[in-house]
Amino acid sequence: MPVKSENNAITDKSMPRVFNDLITTANPESSCFYLEDGKRAAIFVLKQKRQYHVMTFNKNFSLLWGRKSGLLRC
Repeated sequence: MPVKSENNAITDKSMPRVFNDLITTANPESSCFYLEDGKRAAIFVLKQKRQYHVMTFNKNFSLLWGRKSGLLRC
């Protein structure tokens, strides 16, 4: 999560909307927030049956942080 765009997302209230959407829609089983290379990072453990659901969450975070994020499907 790039710090500048994340701070902007906090100020304009777009980040809470994206996180709330993820929490209510995906219902993550677990999440972890940490620092990586001096930037904020997060891991969400999701149990999704359909790939397109994960892609929707990925798109929302990518738009929020200027294409500097991504969710991995394992």
